[in-house]
Amino acid sequence: MVFVKAALAGIAASFVAAIATVLGAVALMFASLRDTHDGQPTTIGWDPIAFLHSPLSWLILGGAFVLGFAWEYRRAG
Repeated sequence: MVFVKAALAGIAASFVAAIATVLGAVALMFASLRDTHDGQPTTIGWDPIAFLHSPLSWLILGGAFVLGFAWEYRRAG
């Protein structure tokens, strides 16, 4: 039962990390908007599926899972 609780905590940490990563990326994109020479704002190309192909996002999600799992395993054990 300890492993199940720890795995659920790891999955929850992964979800939180995924949401934080997406929100951080959106905030970074909006912060980098600049007006063009004619006064019109630039457009943003948004492809959320591209996050699945990025090794950095897999490292963040995997790290969040491991940290959540280890945290709960230490607490419950």
